[in-house]
Amino acid sequence: MTKTRRGLALLTMLLLSAAAHEARAGWMVGSSYQLDFTNFPVDGSTTATLDLTTKTVNTNLTVTEQIFQDGPSSQWIDFNFETIDGGPLASNLNGTWRIDVTGVDVTTPALGSGFYFYWTMNGAPVTPIFPFGSFGGIAPIPTDPGAGSAYVVVGFPPYGPLSSFDAFAFSSPYSFISSGGMDPATVNGFHVGIRMTDAQAVPEPSSLALAGVGGLGLLGRALKRRRRS
Repeated sequence: MTKTRRGLALLTMLLLSAAAHEARAGWMVGSSYQLDFTNFPVDGSTTATLDLTTKTVNTNLTVTEQIFQDGPSSQWIDFNFETIDGGPLASNLNGTWRIDVTGVDVTTPALGSGFYFYWTMNGAPVTPIFPFGSFGGIAPIPTDPGAGSAYVVVGFPPYGPLSSFDAFAFSSPYSFISSGGMDPATVNGFHVGIRMTDAQAVPEPSSLALAGVGGLGLLGRALKRRRRS
C-alpha cells in the first residue's frame, strides 16, 4: 500500500471512530413520553415532552426533568413530581398510589443499569429514611450525593439494548411510606431516576450491591422493556 493509500485508510478509520463516538447513547431531548397517575392530585394519563423544563400537569402538580452525566458512558434522568399548593402527593392517603413513566427514548440503543427514588418536603429530600417493604437499598442520591439518601438499585448486570425506558413506583396504601420515614400527609415531592449505559461501552462494576426489591405495598422496579407495537 502506498503512503497515499495508507493515509486515506487512516483517515477513513479516524472518521469511522469519530462517528461511533458521536453515536453514543443519550436521552433523546425533544421526544415525548407518557405519564400515568393513580391517586395523585391528578388521575389518568398525559403525554409530556422531554425538554428539561418544569411543566404543569394540572392545576396542582408539576413535573421537572433533569439529565446527569454519570461517567463517560452512562446518564441518569430524573423526574421530579411536586404539588403546587404544597399539599400531599396522594388524594387519598389510604388508597393505592402509583406513577408510571413510559416510553422515555434514547438516541441509540442503551442498557438499563440502575434506578432510584425518594420523597421530598419543600424540595429537600426526607432524611433520615429507612428500609421498608423489604426494600433496603439506601444510598446517597446518585445525582446529588450531598443532598441526602434515596432508595437505589445499581450494580446489577445491565440488560438490553433498549430503545426506550419505562419506570414506575407505587405504594399500597400510600400511608405505608411512613414505615420508611416519610410523612404521607406532608411530603409534597417525589423523584424517580433511571440510569442508562451506552450499549457499546463495557459496564463498570458498581460499589453498591443489588438491593432487594420486595412487596408489602411498595415496588420501585424500573427500566422494564417497552413493548414494541
